[in-house]
Amino acid sequence: MDNYTGKEDVITVTAATGGVTGGAIWRGDEVAGVYVQSATGGDLVGVAVEGGATVTKAAGATTAFAVGQKAYATTGATATPVTGANNLPLGFAVEAAATGATAVKIKLCTF
Repeated sequence: MDNYTGKEDVITVTAATGGVTGGAIWRGDEVAGVYVQSATGGDLVGVAVEGGATVTKAAGATTAFAVGQKAYATTGATATPVTGANNLPLGFAVEAAATGATAVKIKLCTF
């Protein structure tokens, strides 16, 4: 295959002004991922868009995750099972996370 460029499970983006923290959720235009390391604003930084990660979970009554439930990235850079106009696809839960949990383990993927 002449056009194959590799798995592309980590992409490179420019860190936002103020910098970014490894493990935090990154939001693109249509999908989301997770920063693989911390970086200073303006520096290039890797973002995982495939693989697994433990991310900050949104708080609230409707934010419990069941195994296999889709995860979306909120504008506040937290994971939620709730679809919404501004929530971006992030992946799906690989472990259950109760409403009161502060993190959720997910499989990153686009859907």
